[in-house]
Parts: sequence; C-alpha cells; structure tokens
Amino acid sequence: MSYDLTIRPDESFSQFKPLAPLAAFLAAQPNLKPNGNRGFVLEDGNRCMEIDIETVSEEGDDIEDESADLETFNCIRAHIPYAHLGKQPQRDYYPLLHSIAQQLGWELHDEQSDEELPEDGAEPN
Repeated sequence: MSYDLTIRPDESFSQFKPLAPLAAFLAAQPNLKPNGNRGFVLEDGNRCMEIDIETVSEEGDDIEDESADLETFNCIRAHIPYAHLGKQPQRDYYPLLHSIAQQLGWELHDEQSDEELPEDGAEPN
C-alpha cells in the first residue's frame, strides 16, 4: 500500500507535455534516479517514492500501449510506501512534487483526500 499523489493539468488530464524536458529536470534532482523509460525513484535514507510518468484517459485510467505516443504525457503519479511516509510528508516529499508541478504549470492532487495540495505546505481544506 502507498500514499498516492497525482500531478495533472486539470481533472480531465486535458494537456500533454513533452517527456524529454521533464526527464532532464528530474534527472538533475538530488537522490532521484531513472526507473525504466518513464519513471524515477527517490531513495534517500528513509525516504522512498516512485514517480511514474503516464498517458491517461479523461477519467485518469492508464491508456499506454504500443500505439501510445511515448514522447508526451498528461499525468504523473507519485507513490510513497506507507512505511516510508513518515510524520512530515509535506517536508519530505511535497517540495519535490510541487517543483515538478510548477515546472509543468500543473497542480498537485492528493488521491486520499481528493484535494489539491497548496504550495504553502498547508493541509487541504
């Protein structure tokens, strides 16, 4: 089980971005390593998070297959194993996720609460 967050342009995943600039941005982040063709993993002490770059439908369902354009994406999903979540995810994980969202001009969404996470670190309403 994991704590799941999504970086998305809007509720219907209506905007696509090119993969190459994001991959370069992520590769330059400390403690973040490539994990396959469209993923990264953060491993730093007790911190652990998988970041998957995806192409999804308007409902958010993964639609990648052999015919998908792998050079673009419209969703990023972050998975933090509960054993590594800690007591302060807003300090340990959110800054990186907010920097990714800011890089794209997208929003960070908490799947558990179904709320957007504000950049100021405050909890959602």
